Amino acid sequence: MITIKLANMLLNYAFRNEEALVYAGLIDEGDVEITGYDGDRKPITFDEAESVGNKRIIVTDAAVAFEDMPACEVTAIGLYTNEDGGDLLLVIPLVDGSGNIESVEVLEGQTLRVNAGSCKIDIDDVEEEEE
Repeated sequence: MITIKLANMLLNYAFRNEEALVYAGLIDEGDVEITGYDGDRKPITFDEAESVGNKRIIVTDAAVAFEDMPACEVTAIGLYTNEDGGDLLLVIPLVDGSGNIESVEVLEGQTLRVNAGSCKIDIDDVEEEEE
């Protein structure tokens, strides 16, 4: 069991800490980071954690655009510690409205937009602290 307080602390420290910015990159079907779009990985920010059932969830609070993409198939968003290099923190698979894993085929020159609220991170089995 993990308490709501600890879940909030973990999510806020890892994904909302101003000193530890998180950057989004794109992952293909071979679990390889896609490169060749305009610019580096994109800074990505999150709202405060919310309770949903017995989970604590944070979601992205702004859209991120990957412009001038190479032709590729995107299957996930990777969260990294740096714009270039750094460590991979988490891979978030792309899912459809029913929660099924999907991929997005991108044509050369297109812009791939990751909408606000579309990247979700959760901690399961969270319980209220006892008084």
